[in-house]
Amino acid sequence: MSNKKTLSALVTTVLALSISTVAARPIAKQAEQRLEVKPVESAPAPTDICKSVTSREEVAEALQAGIEPEQISEVYAACLPPAEPPNFNEDGEPVQNVISSKKSGWGNTKFEELTGCGYHPQRRELVCVVKLKQQSGYGGTPPYPANMGSFEWVKFCVFHFTHPIGWESVNISAVHVHDRPEIAMLPPYYYGVVIQANPRLHQALVNGQTLWARAALSWGALPSAQAWCPPGYWGNSKFLKIKLDP
Repeated sequence: MSNKKTLSALVTTVLALSISTVAARPIAKQAEQRLEVKPVESAPAPTDICKSVTSREEVAEALQAGIEPEQISEVYAACLPPAEPPNFNEDGEPVQNVISSKKSGWGNTKFEELTGCGYHPQRRELVCVVKLKQQSGYGGTPPYPANMGSFEWVKFCVFHFTHPIGWESVNISAVHVHDRPEIAMLPPYYYGVVIQANPRLHQALVNGQTLWARAALSWGALPSAQAWCPPGYWGNSKFLKIKLDP
């Protein structure tokens, strides 16, 4: 069994520490009395987050409790499908292995989906469109910070034939989203995410050369650290050709 904390355990720890801090304030004012802080034992998660039908609610609760996306990513790490980069077919096009993703439940697009991306070679930016499909499931309605909402993260990767492992992580960005308030129209909603290029792309010759790229969407948790941009547990990925025009 993994020794990493589950989301439920992280939430329990954060809330318990917050309550302890508030309760300790009047005691701390007494000069002769010191508060002894005892470690808080985290309650085990009721279900495996990889299999739980309530895992999305668990993520939203964790975000509301102040758990960082990096910590959520650590919990999800145990759920990752086999770490294999995309293969290239005989036509030189990358092929995504969707079998392992479907079996593991990875790449769920019920709530959000990356519909497409385009690269601006002069501005050195990738611009992606994220489609939100549901009225709720995004961390509560505005205002913030009464309801924290959540982030739709998009990661940008590029395949360089001269790179030692081929694929390279370029950069990551996100858009902050909330549930639908009563004043809003019904979904779907379309959001734009702008991702900056890295130094290698900035220095690449803008002579019309074409590179394979991949963008990956991940809700709630940061996308995987793998350099070929596999999709998040909640999200998907898209291959695209980027042309570096002057």
